[in-house]
Amino acid sequence: MRRATLIALAAAALIAAPAAAQREGGGPGRGMFNRNPVAVLVDSAQVLGLDADQVTQLRAIAQELDATNKTPLDSLQAYRPQGGSGMGGGMGEMSPEQRERMEHARPFMQQVRENNRQAMQRAMELLTPEQREHAQAMMPRRRGPGGPSGPPPQP
Repeated sequence: MRRATLIALAAAALIAAPAAAQREGGGPGRGMFNRNPVAVLVDSAQVLGLDADQVTQLRAIAQELDATNKTPLDSLQAYRPQGGSGMGGGMGEMSPEQRERMEHARPFMQQVRENNRQAMQRAMELLTPEQREHAQAMMPRRRGPGGPSGPPPQP
């Protein structure tokens, strides 16, 4: 009985780990900016019902986005504190040093967001209305316009 419980717990941890990594940005070092949103569409091709041509075109957009975001993402790394735990603390808990680091990093974060927005706009144009609706429901939302408190982004 105890062995079965341990096996079940281990299986649950293995199943949950990839989902948690995707929610948290896909891995160490880049936080929420790590996951290419167009790659999420490619990875969800079967769920979305994408045809081979759509997958090929989306994969090309995803690769282009990775190349475009490489420089700003690499620049963001310079502003991460040693230990890699984000920019440090919540907004209300930021020290002057953390606030300064965040201000220096902000243009790089904005560039990544804008690159992602443009790539997703191009990607959404390749989808049928039904696929687009399903894709938008799958994507994590930010606060503000297009987030939980705002209207969904327009394709």
